[in-house]
Amino acid sequence: WDLARVTFQAMLSRGDRPRRAHLGLALAHEGAARWDLAQRHFEEALAFGPSEEVYLGLIRVLERNQQPAYRMEVMERALQWGGCH
Repeated sequence: WDLARVTFQAMLSRGDRPRRAHLGLALAHEGAARWDLAQRHFEEALAFGPSEEVYLGLIRVLERNQQPAYRMEVMERALQWGGCH
């Protein structure tokens, strides 16, 4: 996970595909069980535009972070967006 984190952090520092860089960082932090950092980067990725992968990742991390109210809010937004199946 450390190599992935370093790679995506370098992408982010260069301004290269920031949405993808935040998503990669979120997944790397999730894989390393760093839930707060994973949540932050999923939220940053979501700010660049919704996607099923980002919504589902954020929902998973919110479950781990024991944030049920926020998790429900994100689930409702994902359903309103309509891209998650």
